[in-house]
Amino acid sequence: QKPLEMSTAFRSKIRRDYRILIETTEDHKQEIIRPESDGLSQALDKGDELFSQVKMPREAALDSEFLSLASQLGTEKCQRLSTGLRKFDVVEFMSKIRCLLKKDSKPDKNDDDEDGRDNFDWSPLIEQVQLYSSGTPTSEFMYGAMGIEAK
Repeated sequence: QKPLEMSTAFRSKIRRDYRILIETTEDHKQEIIRPESDGLSQALDKGDELFSQVKMPREAALDSEFLSLASQLGTEKCQRLSTGLRKFDVVEFMSKIRCLLKKDSKPDKNDDDEDGRDNFDWSPLIEQVQLYSSGTPTSEFMYGAMGIEAK
């Protein structure tokens, strides 16, 4: 006799539970995506519980379908969140970088010198970037040097 997790009846029950979970999640979509609701985390907990019993691809496909639905709902829920934070403004950021890098303080002067080189002092930016970046990793050849052909 087959073990319990591999029996047809057990697999059928898992598939039925997944379909119920997917249907319930779709039916309560508007409630789940409200920012104060914890329905999405409850549904994910139920999905985790079901996934712990999954052993075969057919049930895993249903889990994948549920996770796809949950990620869509999570995205919608995030979009509905309202925060008092400002959005990132690229133009403002670039103007601040430009002011930081300017060599001279004459606002009317063109940024390019007569010979075509920029008129920026890059050292302040380099110093700031070096604080947050590490060195370039060296390339190593796992199976020896590339480009060597056996003769």
